[in-house]
Amino acid sequence: MMYSKTGFEVLNREAISEREVIFFPLEEWENWKQKTMHDYYMLLIFESGSGMHRIDFKDFDVGPKQFHLVQPQQTHEFKFNNDVKGYSLLVQRRIFESFSISFHFALPMFIKYPVIHMQRLEFEYLKKEFAEIANEMHSKKMKDLIIARLFVIAFLIRRISKAYFREQPQVNENPKVYNFLKLIDLFYQSTRAVSFYAEKLNITTNHLTILCQRYFGSTATKLIDDRILLEAKKMLVSGTSVKETAYALNFQDVSYFSRYFKLHTKITPREFVAQHRID
Repeated sequence: MMYSKTGFEVLNREAISEREVIFFPLEEWENWKQKTMHDYYMLLIFESGSGMHRIDFKDFDVGPKQFHLVQPQQTHEFKFNNDVKGYSLLVQRRIFESFSISFHFALPMFIKYPVIHMQRLEFEYLKKEFAEIANEMHSKKMKDLIIARLFVIAFLIRRISKAYFREQPQVNENPKVYNFLKLIDLFYQSTRAVSFYAEKLNITTNHLTILCQRYFGSTATKLIDDRILLEAKKMLVSGTSVKETAYALNFQDVSYFSRYFKLHTKITPREFVAQHRID
């Protein structure tokens, strides 16, 4: 795998500030609990231990040889037990997205599958690069090595995720299914019409419905609704009012948005805020 020399040189010329790449060992967070949302990509690897990582309101059990990717504006919450051991990198959006073009699979797939289980050698390769970045973080003269190691990490994640996602039946058999996810991410705020997405994919609405049932075990409408509801939850927990959330998601009637939200979540937007608000 060859990386763009131009991309590497551009990043290498730009000094990495203390806030652009942040490393921290997870074993320093014994019994640590936190709910947060930030503008970084968070890359975590777990060597041992247990706990829970809630990402966009879904719970994932923490375990050995795992890789977790949290993307900007995703909500997440840790509940680690005191036996957890691992490493985390926070990488500023600008830097990370320079690497993400090397990923064979689209980032929307990482939103659906943010936790990947690795083989022992895969984990050891990633662990080595994380540890080397930690060693070099304090030396400005070594910033070129940090950039180089971030490229290596991107390559490793690409290789690991390609093998992992291949085991998910919906990913590799038909590119239309994850192109649909990418389109939802682009247009969910403006339309919920399945026909709109089918037209963009150059297939019929019925064909799109069949693909979604076959590969996701879900309807196209539900996948669109899931994305809208996820964004609604993010906005509500971050302090956006119910009215502002409704209008931002193209609901012209606040009461209709509230009914829509309760239909799918079994609670009202205000009840959801009371349970999950990030202060």
